[in-house]
Amino acid sequence: MDVAAFRQVTREVCELPSFFTPLLMHRIAGTDPIVAADLNDSTAAHGPRSPTAPAADPAPVTLAQFTGYWRSTLAQCAEANARVFEVMRGSGLPHGGEP
Repeated sequence: MDVAAFRQVTREVCELPSFFTPLLMHRIAGTDPIVAADLNDSTAAHGPRSPTAPAADPAPVTLAQFTGYWRSTLAQCAEANARVFEVMRGSGLPHGGEP
């Protein structure tokens, strides 16, 4: 699923606001949501890992990836605010669909 298709999953299944969709997709895939700055580019206004660094587009997420992430991470959170914290914090581990 791409970002547009995954927004409904974010809202209805994860019970999170849809603006979490790209970050949630990065967490599921285990990718970095921040674009690495080119250190040789003298016109770069923001350094790597800067709070204002540009966001990377997430890769599409498969049902198996989402199911693995849901079971191992988000389903453990009984309340929506705990799921928000878990998505924001991230574990840095990819979820390739293993339960």
